[in-house]
Amino acid sequence: MFSWLVPACNHSNLEGIVSLKRNQEKIDISLAGTCLVTVANSNVKRYIRFGPNQNNGSSQTDIFIVDKDGKVDMNAPIIWTSTR
Repeated sequence: MFSWLVPACNHSNLEGIVSLKRNQEKIDISLAGTCLVTVANSNVKRYIRFGPNQNNGSSQTDIFIVDKDGKVDMNAPIIWTSTR
């Protein structure tokens, strides 16, 4: 499962995007304005294995900023490669 959340832009799903690459500079989308995008990939889990915060894993999550033309702000880049 690969899901998007774009709360500031009133989008809950960005159709047509099937993968993201680390440091990708542009996404083929058009938005109303600059948006904070959250992507969660439930097929990949990240774990805290030791210490008081130890857990059973959380979906890999990435948060980045995209402008209205789909350009990713490289001050807050995509850090995980993900495939839908």
